[in-house]
Parts: sequence; C-alpha cells; structure tokens
Amino acid sequence: MTVILAAKAFGANKICSADLLQKRLDFASEIGADATVLVQPDEDPESAAKRIIKAMGREPDITIECSGSPSATSTGIFATRSRGMLLQIGFSLDSVSIPLVVATVKELDIRGNHSSLNSYPAAIEAISSGKVNVKQLVSHRFPLEESEQAFTVAANKEGYKVVIDCSRPGEV
Repeated sequence: MTVILAAKAFGANKICSADLLQKRLDFASEIGADATVLVQPDEDPESAAKRIIKAMGREPDITIECSGSPSATSTGIFATRSRGMLLQIGFSLDSVSIPLVVATVKELDIRGNHSSLNSYPAAIEAISSGKVNVKQLVSHRFPLEESEQAFTVAANKEGYKVVIDCSRPGEV
C-alpha cells in the first residue's frame, strides 16, 4: 500500500493494484489505485497479466512487485510493456522460476530493491513534508500489554499496518 501512496505522490498517472484479497483492493482504491484486479491463488500468470493490462487500458511502463510470490513476479513480466521495468521489492524464497525468455524478448529492465539506505532520506522528506500520508495505512493500534493480540491481527491479515504503542501512561 505504501508503494501506491509513493507512486501517486511522485507522479504516476495510472496505478493498478493486483491482490488475492478483495478487502486489500478496496483499500488500494481508497488510497489512490485507479484500477484493481482480484487475482485467484491458482491463476495462470499470463492470464492474470492480461486482466491487469485490460484494467489499465495498456501495458504498464513500470511494474512494482511487492509480495515476493513467484507467480506474481511472472505476472509482472508478462504484464510489463517491452523495454519497461519490473521492480522486485518483495521476496520470499532463495530462488524462483521466471519466464526469462519473455523478459529477454521484451528487453525488460528487472531491478531488485529492498530497504535501500539510499532511499531513506527521500522517504523521510516525503513523509515529513506531507507529500505522502502514511498515517492512513495504520488500521490498528494496541498498547504494549496487548502485543499478542496485535501480532495475531497482523498474522491473520486483518489489518494493513498494526502499531504497538510502547509508551507508558502519562508519557508523551
């Protein structure tokens, strides 16, 4: 969801969010996604890519894959326009099988990025200036004493961003 906020703030003209959960897509629409695609867990990546292209009205110039799902990475390769970019942010396995021939024929620029220290100054500036409002991503807040419940909510994907407040009563 943070990627949607940042992309919108930095000039993306059309954003499509694809997800397995409708409630996440509804929230994506609320915070700036122009189109959404509900992907089925067993859906063929090429089929999902065609639906994304249809929802956007064209192939995306840049695809940002945040889940780390091998299927989602393949979907991104099929969806992205020739000579476009696939930015791989999410990861879950040491190695994945991707349609490399498709990526090569399309001359895709595939880049990996995960918590780059070089991006922190720009991110901090965007948030502190109000250009990106991350507060709207916080769906649940728990006091420290309810940490177990907070972790359960997060693990069950009941919220977007779950905050555990570690301050003590009377502290600021």
